[in-house]
Amino acid sequence: MFRKILTVAATAALVVAGALVAQPASATVAAGTPITIVTGNADKECQQAGYDYGIKLDTGTPGTYTVSDFEDLGHMVTIKVTISADGVVSFENADPPVSAVLIKAGQTYDIWRFDPPVTSAGGMEPTEKFGISHVTFCYDGEPRNEPEDLTVTKSVNTRYERSHDWSVDKSVDKTDVKLYIPGSGPSSATVTWTVDVLYGGPTDSGHTVYGTVTVKNTGGTTAGLDELTDTLTLKGIPTVVPLDCGDTDLTGALAVPLAPGESLECTYSVPVDGAVAGFNEATAKTLSGGSYSTDEPVDIVWGAPAVEHDATVWLSDSKAGALGSFAAADGNDSVTYNHTFNWGDYGKDNCGDKTYDNTATLVGDGNVTIDTDNESVAVHVQCYVFQGETAWAAGTRYVPKGNWAMYVKYTSSPTTYMIKAGQSMDAGTATITTNGSTVTVTVNLSNGWTFASGVGDDLKIQQYSSTPPQSNPAPGQFQWKTDCTGTTCTISGIPLAMYYGIHLDVGHLVPDPNF
Repeated sequence: MFRKILTVAATAALVVAGALVAQPASATVAAGTPITIVTGNADKECQQAGYDYGIKLDTGTPGTYTVSDFEDLGHMVTIKVTISADGVVSFENADPPVSAVLIKAGQTYDIWRFDPPVTSAGGMEPTEKFGISHVTFCYDGEPRNEPEDLTVTKSVNTRYERSHDWSVDKSVDKTDVKLYIPGSGPSSATVTWTVDVLYGGPTDSGHTVYGTVTVKNTGGTTAGLDELTDTLTLKGIPTVVPLDCGDTDLTGALAVPLAPGESLECTYSVPVDGAVAGFNEATAKTLSGGSYSTDEPVDIVWGAPAVEHDATVWLSDSKAGALGSFAAADGNDSVTYNHTFNWGDYGKDNCGDKTYDNTATLVGDGNVTIDTDNESVAVHVQCYVFQGETAWAAGTRYVPKGNWAMYVKYTSSPTTYMIKAGQSMDAGTATITTNGSTVTVTVNLSNGWTFASGVGDDLKIQQYSSTPPQSNPAPGQFQWKTDCTGTTCTISGIPLAMYYGIHLDVGHLVPDPNF
């Protein structure tokens, strides 16, 4: 049979062509001398040859053998033996050194004696070359029976990561507000937003069981570590765990020698399905057949996560700015804030329908966005509209009732008259200036009034040499007319007269009555 080889450093000796070469000293050998021996156990055979004890390899099959292949008499011996295909025996790594070798082939024993004892020798070919029955190695002195002992210890650690789940929900108490021009209605409105920060709980992942397995030689002799097994038992099912022992190879042809006091440490790391319950144990086996395990299985215990993601998050708002931080330990939370809209913030040049976008953003570790929510408000800002009016230079009404059209009496140059729009509103002045036999009428509008451009012939004038008739005038038939824009307009060359009807199409900006 073939087993792993326990390799131990020792002084080498080599028998070549019947001669023994030893390092560091030479040895005297009577090579291949036949000897009469009564077959028995190793101790009995060696004692017949004049030695104190021995070990026996009870086979002659070509191959390489270690002490675990020998007859077990309890002697603490280490050796590697090779029987070649042509029946030549050699050995090496002997501890203690060998004093003699007995080879039985057929009915004959041959003996090789080594003085002093050697740790290695070769070229031992029995008289009957083939048919080797067994090989016995003999030693002088008291046999070493120091016990082999290994202590196996291990650590079991756990690791996992925890991610915290969050979301944000935003609401507003008013989704639609109106801002009136001051004096025509409420010109401000206050809106309140509520932002709910919702904690969805933790999610754990990346569960791993890891640790070390340590084998220490606590005995009195070198041990050949043949096998080291780490077993993880989860839900009652044992699984062998791969070990990383660095440069030490426990899967190769050679066993690992551990001298007294020497240790071997290996590591392991195994992904598992969640925070499972179970235990872990390790077993070491030696070439001598010894089996050593941890005193008791080590339980798997899950503690706090090694890494937590988004345990704290931060809330900000596109309008309100930073709104604070929130911790998973505190669960759900909310924050409210107000904003007051004013008509003056928009003004007449920016009136109309507006949308006030307002986005809440929740970020976690590394400023990574977790969630957003927008709650817009429709803001309606009242506009000014142009309201047209009929205007006259203020004087005497053409008719006492009904139509309020008026004419003025001109007595001296220059004479300025107030302009009334819509019968009662002051809209500016009209000034008549004499230029020989004609006059010039100059209109200057004020108080926000302008000519109603686009209607054509905004200024119409009719002269009268005597008191105008008491009838409704027809401004469209007035003799003097022109199209005006802005706030100033002039007509010249009008015949000098005592009375003038001065009609204007004007307008001004007023709050939109349809708002």
